[in-house]
Amino acid sequence: MDLLSSFGNVARGVVQQAYGLCVSVWSREDEAAHKQAVIPNLTDETTLAFIYGEVLSLNNNNSETIQYPFEHAAITDVTLDAVWGAGYGEYVDGVEALSNILTPPVLQYFVDFETFKHIYNKLLLLITATIKTTPHLLERWNKYITAYLKKRM
Repeated sequence: MDLLSSFGNVARGVVQQAYGLCVSVWSREDEAAHKQAVIPNLTDETTLAFIYGEVLSLNNNNSETIQYPFEHAAITDVTLDAVWGAGYGEYVDGVEALSNILTPPVLQYFVDFETFKHIYNKLLLLITATIKTTPHLLERWNKYITAYLKKRM
């Protein structure tokens, strides 16, 4: 299986649940309308909410919190499951190998191609201009990817 097909297959199974796009079987809400309301918020170019992981507390009383980019479970699960599923896992040997492939599988599920290119370029800029130039973000990025790769191997 080629990598793009693998991304699509894995994303279909993960993204709907991970981002709350499915409505309960008991709900009277129209699922298509629900998705149309949720997806623009996830892919808003000012927040790029779909890339952020869970809210973490920085202190005991939860008055200060942080969310790290690219740590949403859907991003790493879809990317790594697709890469390994397509037989390319041996080529993912470190942080740099994942920099360019972490978001496309999830992003392609949400938006058209032109929007995809624009947001993808913003995400690459976030990696190169913010994460890689901010010591604590770079340290977190390296630790996160390393830990995730260890789980997969």
